[in-house]
Amino acid sequence: MEMHTATHKSDTERHTRKKVAYVAVLVLVIILISVIVASLVHRKILADSSGGDAPWHRPRLPKSLAPYHYRLELKPNLEDSVFTGTVEISLHCLAPTRYIVLHANLLNITEGSVFLKSLRGEILTLRDWFLYPKNEFLVLESKTSLETGRRYVIGMKFQGKLLEDMRGFYRSFYSANSTHNDRRYLAVSQFAPMDARKAFPCFDEPAMKATFDVTLVHQSEYTALSNMPIRQSEVRSEGWVADHFYTTLRMPTYLLAFVIADFGYKEGVTGIHDIVASPQMRVPAMENWGLVVSHENRMLYAPKLSPVWKKEEVASMIAHELAHMWFGNLVTPEWWGGVWLKEGLATWAAVRGVDAAEPTWRVKERYFVQSLHQILPVDSSSLSHPLQLTVTGPQDVTRGSSLMRMLNTILGTAFRKGILKYLQKYKYSNAGQNDLWACLTEVVQEDGRTDVQVKEVMDTWTLQMGFPVVTVTRDYSNGRVTATQRHFLYDPEVNVPDSLRNYVWQVPLTFMSRESGNTSLGNGDTSRGNGTVSIPGIFWLRKREEDFRLSVDASSRLLANINQTGYYRVNYDVRNWQLLAEDLDTVTFQNIPTQSRAGLIDDAFNLVRSGHLAPEVALNLSRYLTREREYLPWLAAERAFGYLHMMLADTKSSSDLKWL
Repeated sequence: MEMHTATHKSDTERHTRKKVAYVAVLVLVIILISVIVASLVHRKILADSSGGDAPWHRPRLPKSLAPYHYRLELKPNLEDSVFTGTVEISLHCLAPTRYIVLHANLLNITEGSVFLKSLRGEILTLRDWFLYPKNEFLVLESKTSLETGRRYVIGMKFQGKLLEDMRGFYRSFYSANSTHNDRRYLAVSQFAPMDARKAFPCFDEPAMKATFDVTLVHQSEYTALSNMPIRQSEVRSEGWVADHFYTTLRMPTYLLAFVIADFGYKEGVTGIHDIVASPQMRVPAMENWGLVVSHENRMLYAPKLSPVWKKEEVASMIAHELAHMWFGNLVTPEWWGGVWLKEGLATWAAVRGVDAAEPTWRVKERYFVQSLHQILPVDSSSLSHPLQLTVTGPQDVTRGSSLMRMLNTILGTAFRKGILKYLQKYKYSNAGQNDLWACLTEVVQEDGRTDVQVKEVMDTWTLQMGFPVVTVTRDYSNGRVTATQRHFLYDPEVNVPDSLRNYVWQVPLTFMSRESGNTSLGNGDTSRGNGTVSIPGIFWLRKREEDFRLSVDASSRLLANINQTGYYRVNYDVRNWQLLAEDLDTVTFQNIPTQSRAGLIDDAFNLVRSGHLAPEVALNLSRYLTREREYLPWLAAERAFGYLHMMLADTKSSSDLKWL
């Protein structure tokens, strides 16, 4: 009985102790939750209570700090679709500040891991840190102000998800066999334009260039790639390997790249550049410095299986991305509104590169005319926009490359020399279009030309929407030519935004006439075919209307905008249209260059569409096509007749449209 009582008392005491322990744990959990909630509330209050002048309330990063080096380690778990990482960022202080504002998006920052120290290692006290999701910012508040001229280091640990949205650091996959039951995963980065912040906290703006030491931790059966070669591989526990890469060149965050995959590889001829075919990508390809990533459909070519045109597509993609190593990577736009410049220059260079490698493809001739005929209709409506004042899309890239072609025609050999000066002056830095215009103008002046101020010319093409139609009217009694310009719109009555330049462009006019006999020209101009003469020089139309004196016989046709290198359309008086049609309707029609013949067809039918030209003039011009054997004029005609067919469908006139 006494033993039973003692046992019962012992059980009661144990039960009481357990209750006390449970209560203590519960109290600790409540206190911990309260602290976390209080901290979050405090950070929320701090983030929102500083008024509109707080640096994190502005969409752009403040200029008080500039990163110059990152030490970054990432460890993705492909099966669980998550990753962890650590980052240390070395900073220059450019102006006194207590706030360190950088980007972080969809990342969890590890509590207790955030630190701030001087370059010498002295720990500085952080008052607090918080995320500001509205602007995708991470803000660190120092207890004391950072001093101008000094260097600091911030660091932290973080976690993120490998989403399958093809943005930031994401998970991709492929099937190892045709039954699709063996899915293999890989981790790929796509940081342009503003998604490096989804992979690690960083200063995610193109002007915030820095160098990077990257470490990628992965399972041993995978291969890791980044912008630079592997410096050292370190075996870690449980089958993990850490690959440490050499320090990168100075570059923006959007060019940093990672791929972790079990792919095989083939040695090529691109030197230190790796090119990876990814199963899923949001863009066709990305020009990461040293690690180009392309959608597999844009890169893979099988000689016995792929169509003939696929080889050219692959070559063009590779040439374009490699051209970006100079245009975009070596010299980077200051902000995204200037992306058209790097894209336009890279496209211009890539086309010339492919043409040099495979001249039988005639890529340079075909691309620029095809792209011009695609973009001019897009740019002929009220939905157009100034090229420099917006983040560009694919259509603006085409427009930019067309303007580079026009500028190359204007400047000749000075264009290449100016490009080299621009690359040398701004290498590993940032530049805008005015910097390029200044370099080109310097070279032009060194060559003794006084007719071109590149900025004055190009501002009329990049800072206002659209393009002009130039109407060339001849006085057949004295050889005088009057050129007028007007904003070309399919609907001339539509309302368009005001322009500070009043929709007046500085238009470079080139002319070609037909004379009897052969003519030899200087200054690089050549005659093409019997009796076809390029009139030397560029005639500048800088006002709405200007007169020129040309020595052209009254019975000879006059062709403007040779090879359609200018970004504008040309209209003529009725008699000159007739002379052009008559010249085309002869056995010597090939005296007019192929690109110009395509341009005449394209201009004529688009002028009809806008109401600038009578339909019978364009149709009369097209009669010569029964003898045309070149691709480009027929491509222009196909588009023109296709539009007519669409407009006449289901009308009584549809039966009158007969295909040749």
